[in-house]
Amino acid sequence: LANTEARAEEAESKYQKLDESIKELQDTLEKLSSVVTHLRDSDLQLEHAFTAVDASIEKQNLLYSTVSDMEDVIKDLNPKS
Repeated sequence: LANTEARAEEAESKYQKLDESIKELQDTLEKLSSVVTHLRDSDLQLEHAFTAVDASIEKQNLLYSTVSDMEDVIKDLNPKS
């Protein structure tokens, strides 16, 4: 009987440790899920930033081209000396 009680106590102890481990794993999984979500959000923000930079560069190139064209028009309009 003592042997059975000892085995039962050991099983209960192992169950409690296993239960604690499961809870810790669940907490870790929740934290990991949160980190993954944050990483995805950050990646999306980075993609938007790259898109904005590309658009800004394109706009700047268009502006430079327009200025260059205007300079050419001004040169053409000036009387030839």
